[in-house]
Amino acid sequence: MSHPAKALEVLRAVPVEPGQVPRNARPIVGLLLILLATSIATAQPVQLLVSSQDTDNVLRYDGATGTFVDAVVAPAAGGLDMPHGVVFGPDGNLYVCSLGTDNVLRYDGATGAFIDAFITAGSGGLNFPSALVFGPDGNLYVGSVGTNSVLRYNGATGAFIDAFIPTNTGGLDFPRGMVFGPDGSLYVSSERTDNVLRYHGATGAFIDAFVPAGSGGLDQPFGLVFGPDGNLYVSSAATNG
Repeated sequence: MSHPAKALEVLRAVPVEPGQVPRNARPIVGLLLILLATSIATAQPVQLLVSSQDTDNVLRYDGATGTFVDAVVAPAAGGLDMPHGVVFGPDGNLYVCSLGTDNVLRYDGATGAFIDAFITAGSGGLNFPSALVFGPDGNLYVGSVGTNSVLRYNGATGAFIDAFIPTNTGGLDFPRGMVFGPDGSLYVSSERTDNVLRYHGATGAFIDAFVPAGSGGLDQPFGLVFGPDGNLYVSSAATNG
């Protein structure tokens, strides 16, 4: 497992929001990192949350210095097992993919206390959840690695809505990272095909391979995020970039 300090260095070099892989994966992607910048109006410090797969918890670091703050989510809290994707919801709470239990757990955004299983185990066919994102419609989208699909859930109740991107649509194979782009489309990293696929943000219809297979040496893409420059940044697990 990578040391957190090394992982923080990677994030600074390549501003990405990586996903997670099982315990036998390459060390450099053994942690999930997400930079949480609040608005200037809140006057809150920028924080870095790291899901630690082997200790089954979520760690918090100072976003400016990388200094360890605390374990915001305690080990195995609420049954957390192999945490992957992490995201704050519109309600201010923290949502975490628990790959080992096939569900999405919700924690208090300030204290890290367990609230509930927001998405229950296997709901809608969820199998090995790896990435998640709240959409512009307020609903929660979850990448289901075991079914090679993206499932949509009610953002307020966690109830299953539909398979927003059905199994293998557009060649999707192991969805590891997701982000809604400035054009409103949903971008999904497809680990086993080494590309980033683009889907219609309202219907889930396949549009194209936005980043072609292997472009720039891309190998096992995971996290992805649009930067302030408008460009797309993608972590390449097999090349540690």
